[in-house]
Amino acid sequence: MANAWEQRKLEEIVERVTRKNQDLVSELPLTISAQYGLIDQNEFFDKRVASKDVSGYYLIYNGEFAYNKSTSSDAPWGAIKRLDRYEKGVLSTLYIVFKIRDESVSSSDFLVTYYDTNNWHKDVQAIAAEGARNHGLLNIAPVDFFKTELMLPQDIEEQRKIGDYFKSLNALITLHQRKAICTKNVRNNHILSIFLWERAVFMGKMILYHGSPNKMIHPIYGLGEDKHDYGRGFYLTAKIELAKEWAVCRPDQSNGWVHKYELVTDDLRILDFQQLNVLSWLAELMKHREASDSKRYRMLAAKFIEKYGIDTDGYDVIKGWRADASYFYIAKAFVRDEIDVDILEELLFLGDLGIQYCIKSEKGYANLHELESELLPVSFADFNDKYNERDIAARENMRKLIDSDDNKVTKVFSTLI
Repeated sequence: MANAWEQRKLEEIVERVTRKNQDLVSELPLTISAQYGLIDQNEFFDKRVASKDVSGYYLIYNGEFAYNKSTSSDAPWGAIKRLDRYEKGVLSTLYIVFKIRDESVSSSDFLVTYYDTNNWHKDVQAIAAEGARNHGLLNIAPVDFFKTELMLPQDIEEQRKIGDYFKSLNALITLHQRKAICTKNVRNNHILSIFLWERAVFMGKMILYHGSPNKMIHPIYGLGEDKHDYGRGFYLTAKIELAKEWAVCRPDQSNGWVHKYELVTDDLRILDFQQLNVLSWLAELMKHREASDSKRYRMLAAKFIEKYGIDTDGYDVIKGWRADASYFYIAKAFVRDEIDVDILEELLFLGDLGIQYCIKSEKGYANLHELESELLPVSFADFNDKYNERDIAARENMRKLIDSDDNKVTKVFSTLI
């Protein structure tokens, strides 16, 4: 028979943490996401939200908890998460930070499991006064929060077993979710690519989109940056939603525009990296973009390009994945020999990089025509969050795959040369 459970006040099993970061022990600004837990602000928002001076922030250590009183559709009463990703970090004083009083009496893993449920919502709802929401921030005093109650087993071993069970279960669910996401992305991208290509071949033309902060665009052969993915050229995508994200993925918070084009594909030579070995695509990117500034990388990259690179001269259009922020997360880990080549292509799909078309030749530019009457304005507020959310989700899924047993770390970057 299971051991008895008891109702306890939170303040009986945890104590509040109010230590300030006065000596700048950490300068890692954290935020709480209902989905991803305590995470680096720079990674979550793709920018820093915290003040430059974080000496007045709370200093939180690995294993301690924090309550974010901000509400969202995923967290109607805020979110309570434990710091697991980093050794330490800093949090705004708007958060309530706490730690287990005695690990021999109360299980930290059990508390993680408990606050992943909605069992604690009722007590928080009771102390959040009617009309106390202020721009999505619950008006809950720390003293009231610590008087909320929770049910837990009296026996510490039973707490630990429950915590361990759900920890293992969450890991298993995450693994299956990752595989499902990858399968879905592979299927959708493959189907879309085949459909667009077959339609282009059949009709002799295809519709593409270019996201930009500029209302006026004049693609000119020979312009562009050498350090872009495929070098100089004009970059487009077949997915309008992706073009909208790209139009506003800049830190100045300005609105953008999506320009619609028709590309006549008759007699164009199109290089499709999706039909080639993924190492050839990486080699092409290494020609133009550096994943590391180390001497080791520069030496190995030259050899890698020599072995796996292909001659792209003579092609009018290059089609392949877009190397955005998620790509550099992959690339940096790959050149550090942390990724086995057997999971590399799966990582690209998990990265949800998107497929882009780069117009390279004079003939390609001549075959590209803007449909000016279909110019679309894009709101920064509407689509920048979507870009950030997709990027954070992509990095999280990639991180889990890299840390999984599927990553054998045998056939790595330095061994492929």
